Amino acid sequence: YTLRTRILIIIMSVFALLGATTYIVYSQVLLPNLLTLERQQINANVLRVVHALKNEQQHLSMIVNDWSTWDDTYDYIINKNPEYESSNLIDSTFPINKINLLYLLNDSGSKVWGKAVAEDFETALVIQPFDQDLFSADFPLQQYASEKTTLHEQQISGLLMTSAGPMICAARPILASNGNGPSHGTLIMGRILSDELIREIS
Repeated sequence: YTLRTRILIIIMSVFALLGATTYIVYSQVLLPNLLTLERQQINANVLRVVHALKNEQQHLSMIVNDWSTWDDTYDYIINKNPEYESSNLIDSTFPINKINLLYLLNDSGSKVWGKAVAEDFETALVIQPFDQDLFSADFPLQQYASEKTTLHEQQISGLLMTSAGPMICAARPILASNGNGPSHGTLIMGRILSDELIREIS
């Protein structure tokens, strides 16, 4: 070999060794660490979303509690007095509480009053599975009853797929203001998982 050829072979060998070393370091050290960091970031983001959705559920459940544990609502299910409707079951109730659905069922599951609105909180909608006048005992939002908790503590909340998209829903038994029963039915509220709500969660 000539001196120039030997130098070229040495340089190529050095570059090959550097390349191999770089690949080994990247594949065995850097890449696993990057994947671990990426998984940790994804897990953290998922937990943030879950936490945000739980906060929305809790907020909605608090509103439902205010409405469902109230003598006026308790009496309305039985008497259906128009004063309650004209004072509470009005169009402004939806944007004020940022809800898209409000249903009051009696203890037989029959709809006493119910309405659903679009994301603008104004346009009336027919939303499945709420497009019915009688809700069976196995309807998901009537499954809050438990012998392990008092009536006032019983509730259910979560995401329900509807024809308007995923909806955060909460339901509680309708009780007197002091939290006593017997229950006169179920009060349900829902909020569509709209683009605006997703932005808030983001």
